[in-house]
Amino acid sequence: QILVELIKLANLIVTINKALASANRISDVFDIHSSMEWQEKETEAEVTDPENAVVFDHVSLAYHADSEAAISDVSFTAKKGEIIGIIGGTGSGKSSLVNLIPRYYDATQGKILIDGKNVKNYTKKELQRQVAMVLQKAVLFQGSIAENLKWGKRDATEAEMQQAAEIAQASDFIGGFAEGYNTMIAEKGASL
Repeated sequence: QILVELIKLANLIVTINKALASANRISDVFDIHSSMEWQEKETEAEVTDPENAVVFDHVSLAYHADSEAAISDVSFTAKKGEIIGIIGGTGSGKSSLVNLIPRYYDATQGKILIDGKNVKNYTKKELQRQVAMVLQKAVLFQGSIAENLKWGKRDATEAEMQQAAEIAQASDFIGGFAEGYNTMIAEKGASL
């Protein structure tokens, strides 16, 4: 009986050591401070063409100073209401290009304008209000369809949810359920 208890104690010590090591790693992550500098106050846009929503002007991106460029000399203009497809093989820089718009990374060369204003001149809050991203992989949480829709806007009215569903071309799909927006779904949409 003593031997069994000593084995339990040894296992407990190993578990505690693993937990401490994990806690130290988590603490190190929380201690990391972003090197990205944000504007303190909102500034006015230098609008040259009010129809241009997003402009990439000779943009390049290298993740590290000594690494090869992930994106090199990309220029394009996306006008308001225009749809642009970004096509390329795995590792060609599609995600990197898109991640420059909400400023998850800063371009190493060139500039990116949103509504005529350089993304580096936005405050963090202002840029987050201006840019929304819908990723390729949709994530649904356990709860009702309405609760999932409200992740985007907590105080959304039923009319706003219906409008969002129409835009996403999901209103017919949602209407097919007996309980409509109150239909409960499993985590990751497993029940759909």
